[in-house]
Amino acid sequence: MHECSSCSCEHGLWNCSLVPCPRDGGLSPWGPWGPCSLSCGGLGQKTRSRSCNQPSPAHGGRDCDGPLLDTAYCQTPDCPLDGGWSRWSSWSRCDKACGGGRSIRTRSCSSPPPKNGGRKCTGEKNQVKPCNTKPCGTSSHLNQPGTCLNINNRVDGGWTPWSVWSDCPVTCGKGKQIRTRACINPPPRNNGTDCTGPERDTQNCHAAPCLGT
Repeated sequence: MHECSSCSCEHGLWNCSLVPCPRDGGLSPWGPWGPCSLSCGGLGQKTRSRSCNQPSPAHGGRDCDGPLLDTAYCQTPDCPLDGGWSRWSSWSRCDKACGGGRSIRTRSCSSPPPKNGGRKCTGEKNQVKPCNTKPCGTSSHLNQPGTCLNINNRVDGGWTPWSVWSDCPVTCGKGKQIRTRACINPPPRNNGTDCTGPERDTQNCHAAPCLGT
């Protein structure tokens, strides 16, 4: 420890003694950055700190000059978005005129689609219900309208109606909506041709402008 002389004049005589010298404070290095205030979904903040202890001020020395806390922005990744089902499409027309057929409706995991590691939709993509359960007539009526067709006839595939458009997947800016259909109205049988055309359709959707853009 450094010592300094301290003198005073008393009764015409100098009276001196040694006392510790004033010691000014010194700043430590910055510590590590703390965690971001957000884990996902935008711009957060992080902080780091330092101390006035290298050395600490003593014996009337000056405090450290400078901030003890530092703040910076931190960009986080997009949050996971779990998938959601679209609304059900309309029921397809029955695939048989008599004798027990099927009608089908569909939905898609597009309202919104899962993103950034979000969970996929759970549940059924298709639903089936029986239709035209009345028994078919005799073979002499097979070619009359409204009666059953030979089960070995070739049947070309047909599209279901388009599902409703999915919700816009963004809350601001531009996004894309999706609608789907299925080649089950009826499904192709006995070497019938598949449906032609897309199973999935998209269109742009516009939400409110994003802040800061």
